[in-house]
Amino acid sequence: ETGKVNLYGSYNYGYRGETEYLDFVRNFYDSGIASGLPDRTSNQHTKTNEPLHTNNFRLGIDYQLNDNSALGILINGNIGKYTHDSKTSNLLSNNAGTLLSNMATSNYDKQNWENLTYNLNYLYKFKKEGRELSADVDFASNSFTSNLNLNTITLSAAPNQPQTNISRRGYVPAVTNVYLAKLDYNDPISKTLNFETGIKSSATNSDNNLRYDLLNNGNWEYDNNGSNHFKYKEEIHAGYLNFNKSFKSFSIQTGLRSEYTHTKGHQITTDSLISRSYFQLFPSVFVNKPIGKNHQLQLAYSRRIERPDYGDLNPFRVFRDPLLYYQGNPFLRPELINTIQLSHSFKEKYTTAINYSRTSDVMTWMNGQIDDINTTYEMPMNLDRLTNYGISFTASTTITAWWTGTHFANLYRNEYKGNGESGNFNSNATSFNFNTQNSFKLGKGYTMELNGLYNGGSVYGISKYKANYMVSAGAQKLILNEKATIKLSVNDIFQSRQLKGNTLYGNIDMSSHIGFDSRRAILSFSYRFGNQNLVKKERKTGSEDIQNRVKGGG
Repeated sequence: ETGKVNLYGSYNYGYRGETEYLDFVRNFYDSGIASGLPDRTSNQHTKTNEPLHTNNFRLGIDYQLNDNSALGILINGNIGKYTHDSKTSNLLSNNAGTLLSNMATSNYDKQNWENLTYNLNYLYKFKKEGRELSADVDFASNSFTSNLNLNTITLSAAPNQPQTNISRRGYVPAVTNVYLAKLDYNDPISKTLNFETGIKSSATNSDNNLRYDLLNNGNWEYDNNGSNHFKYKEEIHAGYLNFNKSFKSFSIQTGLRSEYTHTKGHQITTDSLISRSYFQLFPSVFVNKPIGKNHQLQLAYSRRIERPDYGDLNPFRVFRDPLLYYQGNPFLRPELINTIQLSHSFKEKYTTAINYSRTSDVMTWMNGQIDDINTTYEMPMNLDRLTNYGISFTASTTITAWWTGTHFANLYRNEYKGNGESGNFNSNATSFNFNTQNSFKLGKGYTMELNGLYNGGSVYGISKYKANYMVSAGAQKLILNEKATIKLSVNDIFQSRQLKGNTLYGNIDMSSHIGFDSRRAILSFSYRFGNQNLVKKERKTGSEDIQNRVKGGG
């Protein structure tokens, strides 16, 4: 930083080498109803190696035009690659235990992405302190490619049954460009009243072209049933007003955001068009009332929107093996969430909160099944609503001078109501979560950590999941005049982060077990150089919410 010019930047490289184990047991019924003895049972086991490499960087420069205004340029980048390398065995038997088929599948999918955001920003400060006007213009270029190869050998399940081989290859080039402009104005009208307003417009164009080929007698042939070309356009125009007013005994913040959205999804392969336009209002109210020196009451209400990821809208089929695939949904609608929360804090260390939320058109990944071909698929769908309510407690503790901790407990209930392919359903469960993080100062620059997590049994859509827990620990030491840190940590010591679920609905009778390779030891070294008193530059551009919906953008 010199004079009128401020240059800043950061770079981060990450690698995750992980193995995932997936077990599915699926029952098929010729009657179309999951009841009684199944006609066929599929036992599937998958082992997946999935190394991930990510490169994240940001580089910015601010130039002070004069005492009141500044101009800046910021570039954010996320470049990475991911490999899905899995081996799957699938045994299909009838209810007498006779083996009907024995399938062995190898799935190799190599993915690459490059997400770059270019931001031009301007800030003008008026003579009145706190009154300022800021403007941002963003362009984000996102490219994603997937090269996959799926090979299935059906081994002989009976003496006279021939062995067959099915090979499929796929190529997915995807391009998503985002254009955004926004203007924000802040004005502290008085010592007790602050006013904010702004406008924001964005346009997103996404083009995804999935091509599948099947190997037939040594020749690759275009697969009409699996291939798909999908284009998606989205415009969002928004404006907001916020008021923050302080009174003698309480303060209140109110806001109103308005949004107009227009979307158009064009499935070129089948020449089908899905177009939507809608206008929405999103109010919010936040009231804070201190009671004496130690107590504080807060009441908050908000209405907000969550939009689907662009990949979830693509009607593409991605196969785990020939009898299990995942598919997007171009008819997926955004969900609307109304939330109200009453909380009480004591000495700013202990907080108790009671919350209630109701989500309409809740986006949920749902299972479907085609019994006559023994096939299961999963796709995102909108259920009618999700009702969530509960009570939580957060505590920051200083038990001794050397032992501090942060703890969170949550007792809540989820109630799903919706329409599935087999009719209306209600699915609900009461759950409990607990999280504790503890830090121990041992002297001479040594520090230890012990963390624990417990997730009680829960419900998600038509599926129910069992409880799981995780314990992690670590130790670190300050060295080189406290400018460097060496740290050793072990995550999920007991390999207990296991996701076990069951689904029983309509014609679906399925149990699953996902085992994560989450027990790992990490040795890290960090060194801090330069002026440690400088404030870090972490500027937001305004397009982060859209970028998080792009493949690889999160």
